[in-house]
Amino acid sequence: MKPHPRLISAALLGCLVVSGMAGLIYEIVWARYLALFLGHTSYAVMMVLVAFMGGLALGSFWLGRRADRSREPLALYAWLEVGIGMFGLVFPWYYAACHWAFVALARGAQPGPAGLLALKFVFSLLAIFLPTVLMGGTLPALAK
Repeated sequence: MKPHPRLISAALLGCLVVSGMAGLIYEIVWARYLALFLGHTSYAVMMVLVAFMGGLALGSFWLGRRADRSREPLALYAWLEVGIGMFGLVFPWYYAACHWAFVALARGAQPGPAGLLALKFVFSLLAIFLPTVLMGGTLPALAK
């Protein structure tokens, strides 16, 4: 028996809503983590927004093209969501590794105040850029 098209559309809409809510929750969690790292909440919010919007745009562009060529865009969407979820599970350890690498690099290079802030922004971007790129690909894949 073939599922009703309205049921499929409702299920896909539900996935999109839950995915969007999860994305907002991730954004808040990342802002809290990066506030610990950057030392100031406004810097953390700015960095999360830069990485989040940039990652969404890049993911939509790059993975959207892949979704257009995909024979199974729903499977691509599912794998993107799995990747985002897996990153969410390992994020505390990944963040700790990024923080350790930052401290080691900052101690070795001993940059000035401006260099230290730039280094913090680079490491903050590295900490959350991958899942935001994956998130950017979810809408094109689901729309396809």
